[in-house]
Amino acid sequence: MSDLFIERLCTAISPDGRTLSTRIGITKPGKVNDHAWVCGIDYGGIENNTEAMGVDSWQAIQTAMQLVYIHLTIQKSLGWTFRFFDEEEADLFTLLPLMGQTQPAPLY
Repeated sequence: MSDLFIERLCTAISPDGRTLSTRIGITKPGKVNDHAWVCGIDYGGIENNTEAMGVDSWQAIQTAMQLVYIHLTIQKSLGWTFRFFDEEEADLFTLLPLMGQTQPAPLY
């Protein structure tokens, strides 16, 4: 998939130890009709590419970002490790918050 609109570079390490330096990204939303927009999702070889739909371009991007979070969370549960920003391993929720949400403040 080419012409990514937004992307995040990462190093993905498979359960068998294979390392993949890649980028995960979303293409610019395209209008399908008056009430449907679509974005392509490129998982950078971690899994098959897919698409996300929305009623407008905003929702299409938001849905695509949520799908990236869900798919990477599933891969992480299967043994994948993801490193972003200077090879730092981080919680996927911190890097890819769901639907614009932030993590709740810790309770003391």
